[in-house]
Amino acid sequence: MQSEAFINPDNAAENRSAFRKQFLLYTLLFIITALGVYLCFLYFHVTFLRTNHGNFDGIAQTYPAYASIREYFAALFSGNGKGFWSWSLGLGDDYFELLKSKLANPLTWLIVAVPEKYLDVAYDLVTVFRQYLAGVAFLFFAREVSLNGSQRVAGALCYTFSGWMITAAGAQGAFLNAAVVLPLLIMGAERLLKGKSPLLFILSVFLFFVSGVTWTYVGGITAVLYFVLRYFHYNKGKGPGAFLRSAGYYCICGVAGILISSVFAFSMVLSLSDATTSAAYEPHTVVYTLKAYLNWLLSFTSIARTSTYYTYLYMPILCVMVLPLAVKNIRRGSTAAVMAGILFIASFFPVTGKFFNGFSYSVGRWFFVLVFFLVWAAVETLGQEDFTSKRGLRLMALWLAFLGVWNIGVCYLWLKIAALNDVCATAVSLLFGFLILLCLRLWKHTDFLHRLTERRRKRLLGAAVILLTMISVMGAENFNVFPWFSDSLYYYARVGGIRENFAQSTQKAAQTLQRQDSSFFRTDQVDGNNDTRVARVQANENLYFGNRSVYMYFSTISRRWLLFNKAMGNNAGYFDRTTSFSNDNRAALDLLMGVKYFLGDSSTKRPGASDYAPFGFTYDRTVDGVQVLKSRYSIGLGTTFSGYITESELMKYPPLVREQVLLQAAVVPDESVSQVRGLTHLKASDIRTSIRSLDYRIRNEKNLTVRKSSMTVKGRGGSFTIDVPRSADAANCQLVLSFRGLTRRTNTYEERERLAGRSGSAVTLTDKISRVSFVDDEAFTIYASKGLVEKDAMYRKGKNQALTDIDDYNINLGYYKDASGQIHIRIDNLGEYSFRSLKVYAVPMDVYQENAPKLQQNRYRITGFTNDRVKGTVNAQKDSVLFLSILDNPGWKVRIDGRPVSKIRDTDLAFTGVRVSAGKHTVELRYSPVVLRPAALLTITGILAIIIIEVLRRRRGARNKYFVAK
Repeated sequence: MQSEAFINPDNAAENRSAFRKQFLLYTLLFIITALGVYLCFLYFHVTFLRTNHGNFDGIAQTYPAYASIREYFAALFSGNGKGFWSWSLGLGDDYFELLKSKLANPLTWLIVAVPEKYLDVAYDLVTVFRQYLAGVAFLFFAREVSLNGSQRVAGALCYTFSGWMITAAGAQGAFLNAAVVLPLLIMGAERLLKGKSPLLFILSVFLFFVSGVTWTYVGGITAVLYFVLRYFHYNKGKGPGAFLRSAGYYCICGVAGILISSVFAFSMVLSLSDATTSAAYEPHTVVYTLKAYLNWLLSFTSIARTSTYYTYLYMPILCVMVLPLAVKNIRRGSTAAVMAGILFIASFFPVTGKFFNGFSYSVGRWFFVLVFFLVWAAVETLGQEDFTSKRGLRLMALWLAFLGVWNIGVCYLWLKIAALNDVCATAVSLLFGFLILLCLRLWKHTDFLHRLTERRRKRLLGAAVILLTMISVMGAENFNVFPWFSDSLYYYARVGGIRENFAQSTQKAAQTLQRQDSSFFRTDQVDGNNDTRVARVQANENLYFGNRSVYMYFSTISRRWLLFNKAMGNNAGYFDRTTSFSNDNRAALDLLMGVKYFLGDSSTKRPGASDYAPFGFTYDRTVDGVQVLKSRYSIGLGTTFSGYITESELMKYPPLVREQVLLQAAVVPDESVSQVRGLTHLKASDIRTSIRSLDYRIRNEKNLTVRKSSMTVKGRGGSFTIDVPRSADAANCQLVLSFRGLTRRTNTYEERERLAGRSGSAVTLTDKISRVSFVDDEAFTIYASKGLVEKDAMYRKGKNQALTDIDDYNINLGYYKDASGQIHIRIDNLGEYSFRSLKVYAVPMDVYQENAPKLQQNRYRITGFTNDRVKGTVNAQKDSVLFLSILDNPGWKVRIDGRPVSKIRDTDLAFTGVRVSAGKHTVELRYSPVVLRPAALLTITGILAIIIIEVLRRRRGARNKYFVAK
């Protein structure tokens, strides 16, 4: 029922001119509001690119990716196309497959069109533009569902400046792509349900595929749920047959969208099939903690999470204050209110976050869907009688008062579980909420305003309400980031800061090395754009510089690489399902990966980086202020082995010993033995190993007690020292600290308090809530140092991307002529630990020195290579296996002497292998994405399907017979 509200229902025949005015009004209000919302970022010259505090994606993923794409397009337009494969993505990966969502997005083209000097500024501007486009999409959607002009503008602004949008802008700007497409998807579904053209719906499906796999999945679930609810909204009383016919047509249109997205769909399938799924996530709890639920309403009035990452419910106060009115619309059958209600209730349970995230960890990336329907449900009420009636005003006032009492009085003043900045944001939001109510009251009951014309009164009220709403948003966000109230602004890079950091990185020297040395090689290092060293190097710097290295940080990293690192006992490469930080500077692993140069001490970093270089690396030259150490041996992209063992035979050896085994034999999967029949099958007696366990003594225990097979860590972490005596076994070796079977027992609240030196008794109500809400942080890090070399090994249970099937930790502390002396150990998380053994291993270099020259002599001698093609020769003394340090990928094809040959899949657990006969051969490698041909055919099929669908629809008339919208 429409009322005498400040909202004026539009005539059904509203012309384009009126919509243009709404569009321009939204644009003007967006610019003003955005300037206010991001005032702190502007004033302090800070970008949206995060650099630390749990999320360094800005410097480790976003910036390197855009800088790389900029170079990629520059090469493409200059006629020097770089192909599909990139050697700068870890050990090498499909460039399009990994970065397809950015490469195919026109907004990316805007970012990379500017000089690299302004890349971060361009990223910020395009991120804000994405927000703007989300509001534009909402405007068009609102017109489709017959919201009037003021409702459209208010809804667009509230959707655009919701907490999820603002947070996504400051964390992962590309996430906003999905928020742009969602209104178009729902609008397309709406048009399809009304019997109109399905083209927008099909296009929206395509755009979701372009946006990425996560958003495609979320969009698909939303589209199905919306169709079911909206169908019965329009077609009450129809039988199941009509529903099934309509659902079938709906699905056909969706499939058409999938078909034209085949390049992206196939690529997603390949990426997911090769990515690891073995990560273990947070405990599978049925509900969140009591503290989270008590603070739940705080997220309505401040930009605070309800529970996990991205669980933001905040909307401008205009939407929040009318939520009680929107609840009443559920009984009236409002699709928006019903969808919002279902999703809001679902948000209370961790399983929903898991469900919308592909049944992995619970996260709130899907909350933009909830916010969309909340905003739609809210602005629906603005045109109803309740909005300005005395009863409605009273209900809204009571709701705002309750939010104030609960969030400020209960959660902050009494329970002390709310943060000050969130409470300040709440106070601002509620203040402006009451001011809006005052305006509504004055508009309804003030004689002075009644002297104005009806149109002017409504315009005046509308302007006042929108102005107050937008000011409240500015206040909420600035309290969220202003330095006096929050330290979050310090987690972002300043303008130009990332580029300056990269200019100081040691990897800049690798660019010069690749120009000077035309052979195929990779580099290793420990310093990057910083010299923290404990975490080794910021992954993906090689992508920024275009270098070949051994680091990667992307969610679609090959599971083969991770599992290889696990088998080698390399915690630096197996602790997180998105990351391989390094080979832990282990000599044999670096040799097998083709590492020829180690980037050591830099003039811009603290000394000691060169000490991390593996055995066999000696000073070669100084490049761009960086000491470059060169390996005595290098095998480039691969080498030949005349003998082999099976994978099951390799796994019988301990992890550190496996590294020595790989220097002496190719490892083939048990099921691939037929491909190497006739080659020498090495026995255990043919494999030489020489790893020794050293004696040691523990002393200097601080906040930590070490027993035979257990430890107790107290306070804020504990430490101890290991003394290794001088001995013949400790000479000329790689020194490795090894915990076997190390686990940490989950603490109760009382145990945690006791170990921290506190009483542990819950005295106050706040203490009792903390006790009930306590979830033990099970993650821990082991820090080990010897001299200037300091490293760590991590267990990250409870973190989103953690790999938790780990209980063995090996930390390589480098090569020493005399490894005796002190090793300092520190463990950061208090608790009770148990372990099977604590060993200090000496890995003598004799096996390495014996086999490295042979591997170098038998290497694959590359005569030329590009991204997609490698050509060279091998000279095998016997029938052999050619090992190539390319992670097994079906896109790589091998030709020997011009003839195609079959590869040995997963050679050395993860890599590419091929059988070669004795003698000299030309070996050529070519890469072509396996998705191209089938995807092209399916895309053509999809286009034909769309044409057929549209032709048949037009022949049946303006409306499809399967849909009859009332």
